[in-house]
Amino acid sequence: MIDKNLLDAIQKKRNTSVQATYNAINGIRKEFDSWISKEEAAFILASRNGIDVHKYLKDDHELQKKIFELARDRSSTKPSGKKETSTKRKTTVQKILKIKETTVSDPLLPNRILNDAKAMSEIYPLIYVFENSIRNFLRLVFDKEYPDGWWSENRITNTPFRNANSRKTKEGENLWHGKRGQSSMLDYVDLDELEAIIYRNTQVLTPYFKNLPHQLDWLRIKIKEIYPSRNILAHNNPLSKNDIDRIKVICRDWNSQLPVLKEKLNK
Repeated sequence: MIDKNLLDAIQKKRNTSVQATYNAINGIRKEFDSWISKEEAAFILASRNGIDVHKYLKDDHELQKKIFELARDRSSTKPSGKKETSTKRKTTVQKILKIKETTVSDPLLPNRILNDAKAMSEIYPLIYVFENSIRNFLRLVFDKEYPDGWWSENRITNTPFRNANSRKTKEGENLWHGKRGQSSMLDYVDLDELEAIIYRNTQVLTPYFKNLPHQLDWLRIKIKEIYPSRNILAHNNPLSKNDIDRIKVICRDWNSQLPVLKEKLNK
C-alpha cells in the first residue's frame, strides 16, 4: 500500500492530480515489466523527482536497499513539469539472487563437514551463475553473428561438439530424468570446453570486448583459473580461502562488464 504522505509529497512536487500521479506510478511499473509493486514504483517516482524518501521508508531496511538499487540509474529521471517524450529509455533491472537456507541434519558427520557445506553453499551460486552467464553470452553472440546456424563442428570445434552431442544422446537413455539442456546445445558443453569455443571464435567475439578493462583473453584465462575450483566444488569438497577469494574477484570483474556487453548485443 502506498504511503499517503508519500503520495501527497509526489503530487505537490509534480503539481499533478491524484490520477496523474497514479498514472505516473503505473508508468514506472511498466518500465520494470510490472516486476515491482506500486509501493516500490511510488518510491522510485519520488526519488526521480528529488524527494528525500528516507523518512517514508521508516525502518524497513530491506525495502530501503531495494529502492535505492532500483532508483540508482538517475539518468532516467524526468524533470518535473516537463512533458514526457514518447521515447523512453529502458531501465535496467538489477536481478538479485536470494537463497533460502536449507536445514540438514546428519548425526554421523563431523561438524567440520557440516560447516564446510554451509560455507560452500555461499560460493556455489557464484560459479553456477558465472558458467551459465558465459554460455548465455556466447549463445546471444552466435545467434546474432551466425543467423544461418552455428551448432557445427566448424564453429564449435570437434571435441566440445562431439562431447555435447554424446551427452545429449546419453541423456535420452534416462527418460525418467529431467533434461540438462534448457536453451541451447551449449548447456551440454562443460566450462573448460567453453574456453576452447571462445578461442575458436576469437575473431567474432573480440569486438564485443573493445574498450573494456578486461579483454577476451582475460576471460579465457579466468575460465582456466576457476575451472579447478569448479570441479572440486562439484565433487563436494571444500575450497581454500584463497580459492574462494579468487572466485569472488573473477565473478565480480566479469559481472561488471555485462551491462556493456548487453548494450553491444542490442545494437
